[in-house]
Amino acid sequence: MNGKDAVDFAGRADAEKTELELSGLDPDALGFMRAGERKKVLERAGLDPAKYDF
Repeated sequence: MNGKDAVDFAGRADAEKTELELSGLDPDALGFMRAGERKKVLERAGLDPAKYDF
């Protein structure tokens, strides 16, 4: 991986975290939820559950 890839990856990770937090969700709490429960929470927040990898 070159330096550019590392920067791009970091930027995407920061954007996802910001999107979750802006939706009022705690990424750490989502990580402890069962998959079905997490999917419902993300959908209720107007987010695409398939976009996130927990």
